[in-house]
Amino acid sequence: MNSLQNADVPPIPLLVEGLISEQVLQQLFLDLVYAAAILSVQVKHDRFAQSSTASTTLDDACEQLKSRNVRAVQIRYLFDGSEWFDTIIRISDQFRVVRCQCNQQVDRSD
Repeated sequence: MNSLQNADVPPIPLLVEGLISEQVLQQLFLDLVYAAAILSVQVKHDRFAQSSTASTTLDDACEQLKSRNVRAVQIRYLFDGSEWFDTIIRISDQFRVVRCQCNQQVDRSD
């Protein structure tokens, strides 16, 4: 058996990243509103500060990113049976998005 197929080893999470414009950022937030179940939204004010422990709304997080009031936002959500984390960091006039699929086929029917 190939060591990568070992049943005792959890799968490596899917991780993707890219740069997007403000227009695409707005569409990303709209997509999340209509297609995902949001679990939490946290903001980070500067690169040395920890993320805020208080959750905020998607709309507020998007506006704060666009107006440069926060440096980054992390959104945790469920989509298509999986749990995801999107970290969005403002870089000049663009936004770096890092998306991680944390686990597959989450059953939240409790």
